Amino acid sequence: MVRNLLKNNDGRYYRKAVNGSKSVERGKSNIKEILNNELFKITLWLVLTAVLTFMFPIESLYVPLEAPKLGSIATEDIVAPADFYINKSAEEIEQERREIVRNLPAYMMYNKGIATGVKESFREFFEDIRDLPPKIRNPKEMEGFLAIYSGLDSSQVAVLANERIIGKYRDLILEVVDSLYSYGINDNMNNVPLAENRLVVIVKNNQRITVPRSQVHDLASAIKYAESTISKNTANEKLTGALLALFEFLIKPNLNFSLELTENARENAMENISPYKGMVLKGETIIRKHERVTQAHLEKLNSLAALRGGGTDDESLSVGWLPLIARFIFIGFLMAFIGAFLKYFKREIYNSPRRMILVFIIPILVAILTYFIDFQWQLSPYLIPVTLAAMLLAVLFEVEVGLLMAVVISLLVGIIRNFDFSLAFVSIVAGTVSAYSVRNVRHRHDFYRPIIYIVLTYVVTIYCIESLKFTETKDILKECAFGAFNGFISPLLVIALLPLFETIFKITTDITLLELSDLNHPLLKRLSLEAPGTYHHSIIMGTLAEEAAKAIGANSLLARVGAYYHDIGKSLKAEYFVENQMGAKNKHEKLTPSMSALILESHVKEGREMAKLAGLPKIIIDFIEQHHGNSVMSFFYQKAIEKGASSDEASALRYPGPKPQFKESGIVAVADSVEAASRTLDDPKPSRIRNLVRKLIYDKFTSGQLDDSDLTIADIHKIEDAFVFVLTAIFHNRIEYPDKERVAS
Repeated sequence: MVRNLLKNNDGRYYRKAVNGSKSVERGKSNIKEILNNELFKITLWLVLTAVLTFMFPIESLYVPLEAPKLGSIATEDIVAPADFYINKSAEEIEQERREIVRNLPAYMMYNKGIATGVKESFREFFEDIRDLPPKIRNPKEMEGFLAIYSGLDSSQVAVLANERIIGKYRDLILEVVDSLYSYGINDNMNNVPLAENRLVVIVKNNQRITVPRSQVHDLASAIKYAESTISKNTANEKLTGALLALFEFLIKPNLNFSLELTENARENAMENISPYKGMVLKGETIIRKHERVTQAHLEKLNSLAALRGGGTDDESLSVGWLPLIARFIFIGFLMAFIGAFLKYFKREIYNSPRRMILVFIIPILVAILTYFIDFQWQLSPYLIPVTLAAMLLAVLFEVEVGLLMAVVISLLVGIIRNFDFSLAFVSIVAGTVSAYSVRNVRHRHDFYRPIIYIVLTYVVTIYCIESLKFTETKDILKECAFGAFNGFISPLLVIALLPLFETIFKITTDITLLELSDLNHPLLKRLSLEAPGTYHHSIIMGTLAEEAAKAIGANSLLARVGAYYHDIGKSLKAEYFVENQMGAKNKHEKLTPSMSALILESHVKEGREMAKLAGLPKIIIDFIEQHHGNSVMSFFYQKAIEKGASSDEASALRYPGPKPQFKESGIVAVADSVEAASRTLDDPKPSRIRNLVRKLIYDKFTSGQLDDSDLTIADIHKIEDAFVFVLTAIFHNRIEYPDKERVAS
């Protein structure tokens, strides 16, 4: 029952959901099995290789490897193997599209019915007003006329109701109307789009008439035109005003902008854009030997590559598919090389799906940046962040991983850039220097020194490579500047990205470990106050573990920090552990062996929960869980035997485990026993210390507690020597100073 109870923050106990937790653990176990399966790793390899193969333009595969670069000198003639068109670039096609939009005329529909109706209205007016004079004095007749022609007042009607005026100006007005409706009248030309084009297309009687935009009238310009024409033919202001009032009243727009026709015209123009701007005939020389490569030459070479990529009827399979297969094989080999290295030399990474994914994500991120830097933005290839990847992996894992990935990613970039191995060489040198320069980084300010190394490496190697290629001096300096910028910015980006990768992939770097080694950490501060004996024991253990780890080439900082936190669970029941009893009566004397064992066992579980609540890394929690392994609690085992328990019953008094799973936790497990036992020595001479250390290590070894820790026999001998050295220094002899009274006498 006790094992199913947990204590929460306010001190109350609650029961664990045993069945639910078991099913959750079972689900996690199944996922872990899938991720650790070799099939998953092979699938990851295939997906990664495919992504890197198809991420970049396929056309670049079909450019001959010996094809020169822009501005370089051709080393041999390149002749067209077949007829092919010269493709326009995406920028050229886009420019043509913009030109089409800029020069697209507005399409306008001519309404013939309105024009005919308006002309007929003018004729009817003159017929009606001709009949009006005999009746002009009749108010009712005038009211009826004005009701029909409401745009006129009685004085204007009186002016126009003159047979001489009607005969003289009727034809003039109709002529003006005919002239205006020849192209039509729009309501307001300012509202018609595409004003930057000086032409419009008028669709009239199923015919499309292209006319200058300035010749198309709207209502305002039509009235001005009528006023101008009338004013030239009469000096009578009243007559001019009456005719204009008539014109404004009867005139109507009949020309409307057609969005549908305009869009159709735009789409048709877009579809008719030719993707080609020329043609190269079979046997024609694309570029001659010793000729400087221009943009026109590159366009022809790229068009030839596109032809080969598409394949033709008379081409073999090797032209169409084998370059793509070759890229897949080369990239696949590099990815397989990474996997093989991790499998045989870095099993801790290979057996961790999370770390494997991280190792393979880094090349993808570099490839994505390569795509934008080189293929999209057309920047210098020396800006490709190989050094960033090398430093990240060296800090997150080990320098060997960073060195390997520097070489692999450099070769990958070279393959992607059509086997540009001059760039690959520069990247390998810079990546190697960057990975090696951060091998001992433990503080964030340690990244500033690598900036100098990487910048100098880039400048020197780029200068040498570009000089051998006879690049112009100004271009060499420009490329050196790009490399120097890459070397300067990469370490700064590593500082910014490290916490992100540590959090997402749950990786603990030496920088984080150094922060955790601060003895003012809340957990260590609490341990020093509530369990001072355990705290002192942990500090001495840290020294022992650090020296032993150095001796066998393990992570000494990790061993020391793991030793600091391994017993933090004792701070909850400090008085039950002998190092904290300070001469007080041992509380276990009144407890049964099984109850005492439960209390001792609880410090592991409670320490684990405290570490999780404090957000300690998983690797530190492993020290807490593994430092006792599943060893028997020998004192309470013997006590249970003395009280009559059977050997099997007494053997159940053991820690929950697991056994130490890596070298550093194995060292801490041994250091725990050695430090505690060394305090029982009455005469701690070096020989007695060595015998004690050797016996305790032998006991750990023969009981199987170190089986899973990867410690070898040679490692164990080195650990023994390191422990003896440290303990001998701790228990060193001092001379006995004479007392003052004896000296005086």
